[in-house]
Amino acid sequence: MKIQCCFAVKDPTGLSWPGILADYEGRKCYYINLLNETFGNEFEFVYTSLMAHASDQDLEALTHDDGFIMILLAHGTGLGQRVAPLLKHGLIIDDPYGGSGDIIRTTGIIKEKQYPVGTVGTEDVEALLHKIRVYLAVPKIKNSRILVFKNFERMTPLKEAEFKRSIGTGSTMKRYIAGKQGFGQNLDTIKNTFGVEIVVKTLKELNDCIDQVDEKDAAALAKKWIDHAEEMVEPTYDDVFASAKMYFALEKLKREANADVVSVDCILLFFAYDLTVYPCLSFFEMNNNGEIGICEGDLDACITSLIIRAISGRPGFVSDPFVDTETNQIVYAHCVASCKPLGPTHASFPYKIRTHSEDNASAALQVIMPVGYPLTTIKVSASGKAMSIHSGESIGNVDHASGCRTKLVCKVKSSRKIMENWHNELFSWHRVTVFGDYREDFIDVAKYLGLTVYDEDNM
Repeated sequence: MKIQCCFAVKDPTGLSWPGILADYEGRKCYYINLLNETFGNEFEFVYTSLMAHASDQDLEALTHDDGFIMILLAHGTGLGQRVAPLLKHGLIIDDPYGGSGDIIRTTGIIKEKQYPVGTVGTEDVEALLHKIRVYLAVPKIKNSRILVFKNFERMTPLKEAEFKRSIGTGSTMKRYIAGKQGFGQNLDTIKNTFGVEIVVKTLKELNDCIDQVDEKDAAALAKKWIDHAEEMVEPTYDDVFASAKMYFALEKLKREANADVVSVDCILLFFAYDLTVYPCLSFFEMNNNGEIGICEGDLDACITSLIIRAISGRPGFVSDPFVDTETNQIVYAHCVASCKPLGPTHASFPYKIRTHSEDNASAALQVIMPVGYPLTTIKVSASGKAMSIHSGESIGNVDHASGCRTKLVCKVKSSRKIMENWHNELFSWHRVTVFGDYREDFIDVAKYLGLTVYDEDNM
C-alpha cells in the first residue's frame, strides 16, 4: 500500500515561524526515519515537499494513492486548508512549533465541513505514532477482501414455510428474501463505502474442498481442541473431527481467494441447504490465530471485525445481545468466540466444546471470558454509512440453557439508554465487542471512512 507523505515548508529566510534557523531538512529526515522504521514493513511511503505557491494540480496529484499524510513544518503555507477538501481521507500533523497556527485553522475548517481528515499535534512520540497507526488502519480496511459462502436457490414452499416459522423476521430471513439481487446491491454499497471486495462461493465448493482435506491433519486439530477444552459436553468426536475438516477447507479457500475474512451464512445453509457442520470451531481457531472468521454471512460484522483487528490486534466477539434494562447489564451471547480475546500472543481462557445451541447440533464453543476489562462494542452499517458504539466493563459469564453458548456479561452506564438508541434498522441485532477501551480510535476511523457515529451511551 502506497502512502503519500507531503512536507509543508517555506524558504528559511526573513521573518518566518518557526524561525529563520528552521532545519527543515533535519525534520524531514526525522519523520522519514520514524515512518519507515515503524510502518515500512506494511506501507510504502512516497515523500514530497511543497510550499505555499504550490498549485492546486500539485496538491491534487498527491491524493490518489492508498493514504495521505501531510506534515506541517512551517506556519503560513495554507497547504493544510487547501488539501483537506481534496482528500478521500487523510491525516495532517503539526510538527511541534512548526505549523501550529495553520493546524488550528485547518482543524476548524475540517470540523465545519466534516471532511474525512484527522489532525494531530504533540511532542509525545508514542502518542503521535498511535494516531498515525489508527489512520493507517483505514487503507488496510479499504484494501481488504471478504470470502463469504452463500447459496441463492429458493427453498420449496413447504421448506420456506417451515423456515419462516423457525427463523421469524430477523436478519437471516431478510437476507433470504433479498436473494441474489439484493445481495449484489449490498456488495456495491460495501465497495462504495468501504472499498472492500467480496468474493462469493457456494456450499458445494466448500463441501468439495472438505472432501479433499487430509484426515490426519483434521484428527490432529480435533485432538488439540478436545485436549485443551475443560470439557466436551454434548458433541461427539465425529462432530469435532468434521469441524476440523471444515477448518482446513476454509483456510485453503481463503488463501486461494486472497481473503482477509471468511464468513459462512451458516444458519441459512444449515437449515435450507444441508450444511452438516457449523463453522464455530473453524472460526474459533482462526480468531485465536489472528485471523478473522465471522458467522452468519453478516458482512457488516465482517467489516466491523476488520476495523477492530486493524486497531487493536484483537478479535471481535460478534454477539446477539440480551439487554437487561433494570440492572445496567448487557449479556453478549454467541456460539463463536475466541479463547484469546486479548490477542493471539496472550493467554488462553477456558472453554467447553458444546453444540450449537439453537438446534443442539454440530459443535460450538462456550468460552469463559475474563472479567475486569474495559469493553468497546461497535457495529458498522454499509447501507447507512454509520457506526454504532457503546462501552462498558466485563464483569462475568452466564451459564444458561437458553440463547447462544458463550455469554459475556458487560456492565454499562445505562442499558435502557443503549436499548433505546439501538437503531436496529441500521445495525440489526448483532454487535461486535472487543476487550479494551478503543472508543476514541473507532470514532477516528469512522471519521476517516465518512461514517455517522451513533453513540448509544449518550444519544
